[in-house]
Amino acid sequence: MKLTMLTGMGGPKTNLTKGDPHECDIDEAARLVRAGFATTTSDKDAKEVADAIAKAEAAEEAAAKKAAEERAKKKGDAK
Repeated sequence: MKLTMLTGMGGPKTNLTKGDPHECDIDEAARLVRAGFATTTSDKDAKEVADAIAKAEAAEEAAAKKAAEERAKKKGDAK
């Protein structure tokens, strides 16, 4: 997937500046777009990234709900 960077990003194997193209997989693309670091270069990619972001957000929400239920159960058991 091809992205255009909106901000700089660097690491051991990466050195990108604003406006640079960046090739990555869908998961990394979703993280970068969601964080505001990059944007997609095509409508097709935008749809794929939006779907990946929605899937990630649903998984995070489910995990948070499960953790809250476990905390509530643990708190109830402590009484």
